[in-house]
Amino acid sequence: MTVLSETLSPYSLIEEGTAFKRNNWIIPEFIFDFTSTLIRKTDELAAETKDILEKIKSFTRLHENWDGYGAAPPSKVAAQNAYRFVKQLAKLQVPVFFTAPGPDGEILVELQDGDKSVEVTFEPDGSASYAQFLGTDCVSEDAFNDQAIDKLAQWIQNQE
Repeated sequence: MTVLSETLSPYSLIEEGTAFKRNNWIIPEFIFDFTSTLIRKTDELAAETKDILEKIKSFTRLHENWDGYGAAPPSKVAAQNAYRFVKQLAKLQVPVFFTAPGPDGEILVELQDGDKSVEVTFEPDGSASYAQFLGTDCVSEDAFNDQAIDKLAQWIQNQE
């Protein structure tokens, strides 16, 4: 067994051996002839999540009448709440199926798995609501709050 030098290297493939992470750097430890370890930054968001977050940010750049029918641009409060929700879903490994601005300054975030879907609407005044669907049937709707996130994530992932 050979000990590598204590030089720091940025996240990368450690071709043969094991390593441990310290402050976003990989510190090689030991080399073994029989293993390879790929170290991936754990706080990195999936590409799909990054795309959804960028889309939500882009909604704040919409202007009055953005749809040609008098729609109000999404409020910054609605965008901030939707953004925070998507980041929380990413931590729970729940992908977002769809997001869109609404005509009254709200933002819709939809989750879907098979015939189950959840629509969460973030309003300009900071309030939010959700509706759960089995197929086209609404099975539940209520005001949305932080306590609902785990419940909805479990339900959409068939864990309830």
